Parts: sequence; C-alpha cells; structure tokens
Amino acid sequence: MTHTRAKLIQLLTFIQNRFPNQDILTFSGFMDDRELSVHIISYAKQLCEADKIFLVSVMRDMRVQSEKAA
Repeated sequence: MTHTRAKLIQLLTFIQNRFPNQDILTFSGFMDDRELSVHIISYAKQLCEADKIFLVSVMRDMRVQSEKAA
C-alpha cells in the first residue's frame, strides 16, 4: 500500500464514521487510487461544514507532505 493510498483510506475511514448505517469502506479495496479519490469526494460533499473543513485541512497537509517528499 502506498503512502498516498494509506492516507486516502484514512480519509475514507473518517467519512465512514459519519455514515454509520452505510458501508462505504468495504468495496473501496477493489478501487484504484483515482476511483478511491472520486469515491471520497462524492461522500465528502454530504458532510456537515465542520467535517468538510477538517477534511480539507487533512488533505492540504497530505499535499504539503507529498511536495516535501518530492
């Protein structure tokens, strides 16, 4: 599992915890990174504003870390 994929799974896990009656994690294992990103975005749109802000800050940190690593 790449570092990026691990972070994407962490983001999806955060989102999953906001949708307790719906399993959005299980079949994500069959997705490539691009499909997983789209899946995350589609559910992130349904989050409350506070959760969206948190998610954006985490994604921003991921981007900064990947740019430093490059």
